[in-house]
Amino acid sequence: MCIAVIGLLAACDKDEDRLINPEADFSSYSTCLEAEFTDFVDAELTCDEGAYIRSYTYQNDTVFVLFPGICGADYQAEVINDECTSLGFLHGISGNDDINGERFSLNAVEIETIWAN
Repeated sequence: MCIAVIGLLAACDKDEDRLINPEADFSSYSTCLEAEFTDFVDAELTCDEGAYIRSYTYQNDTVFVLFPGICGADYQAEVINDECTSLGFLHGISGNDDINGERFSLNAVEIETIWAN
């Protein structure tokens, strides 16, 4: 019984279990993206589950969606370009799906999940 409780407590260790890819290395990205991704992963507002960074092709560019997770009812996912310029926000209380005048969900093609928890 004691071992089960210790195992349960160890499973709650945020540093160990937070990341699907705890060895995520953002150094292959530009300096601004590396900083954005690192700040996002380390942010206190990023949920303990359901958060991700994904890349997409959208309007002939590579863009990145930073979704903070499922712990907030109206959290928004920021969409940034490769120069770290914010293009807008998805989801939230209004359910926004428009970025640069087009529906993101209908026009974006996912490239990869860069990080997720």
